[in-house]
Amino acid sequence: MDGVMASSQTKPLILLLYYGASARRNGSFMSSTIEVFEKAADAGEIELYSTGTDISDDVLREEAQRADGIVTISIGNDLFLNDLGRLNKPMVVLDHDPLGGNADSVCFDNFAAAEELGKKIVALGHRDVLYVSRFAKDLKAVEGANPHVETTPSSDRRNGLARAFEGTDVTLWSIFPWYSGGGGISNDAKTDARWRFANTIQQVGKMPDCIVNVDYSVSEEFIAILAEHNLQVPRDLSMADFQIFPRYEKREQLPMSHMRLDFTQMGQKGWRLLRDRLHDRELRNAPPRRVRLKCAYVDEGTLHQRGAAAG
Repeated sequence: MDGVMASSQTKPLILLLYYGASARRNGSFMSSTIEVFEKAADAGEIELYSTGTDISDDVLREEAQRADGIVTISIGNDLFLNDLGRLNKPMVVLDHDPLGGNADSVCFDNFAAAEELGKKIVALGHRDVLYVSRFAKDLKAVEGANPHVETTPSSDRRNGLARAFEGTDVTLWSIFPWYSGGGGISNDAKTDARWRFANTIQQVGKMPDCIVNVDYSVSEEFIAILAEHNLQVPRDLSMADFQIFPRYEKREQLPMSHMRLDFTQMGQKGWRLLRDRLHDRELRNAPPRRVRLKCAYVDEGTLHQRGAAAG
């Protein structure tokens, strides 16, 4: 339904704007969230116009003006979101906790998830923890030229770990290899990740006993980097990350203990909020509702007691 609007005008028209190119909708980490709204359209509840952030500004303005409601997914530019909110239409922001504005929002509580994970790491006796993100800076995406994308959950995850380690003897290091924001990892980025890891180890004088990665693709890359140092997960050290559910990549992947981000649940909650605004006049001018979803811990055996051999 990307870029296509059905003919009936008796149902509310929803503009769904998601992060990335329109052509990447299938196989994207947002697929299960988008499908929630597509099912609502298939059931005859709404008309849906969905598109990626590669849409031109002129087309975006036209579609936003025509829409009865607006949904954004994984767009973190608050100035852009507030501009959409000034249209005074029912609006829900998904996968981002907006600063200001009048839109409802649903996002994952990345800080709380990381704090929970950090407490498990402390309980297992780890003392030297490395956090690896996808970006060179906590809050700036590598696609700085894209006006619709600005922030990531990376800093919340790092800060949640730091909160869990307060008052303990755990040391937290952080590195931010220059990975691409589109999900792939280029050869230049791999070289940069290897250099940053080696440089950090040299500076602190030892290997971490636990690595926490911002997502699974970074975990995969660091498993390869560790192999170059004759280290294996979980034999020699623990590793965990944050993973999207349901999985959108069909290839096999190694087991990895993780905090689970349920993107279907996020879409369902967002749809309920939007539907309320569309049909309940008393809610039209009500204050924005901010929902933070809890992430569940999934034990895949890669986060274990410090010093304990793992098979």
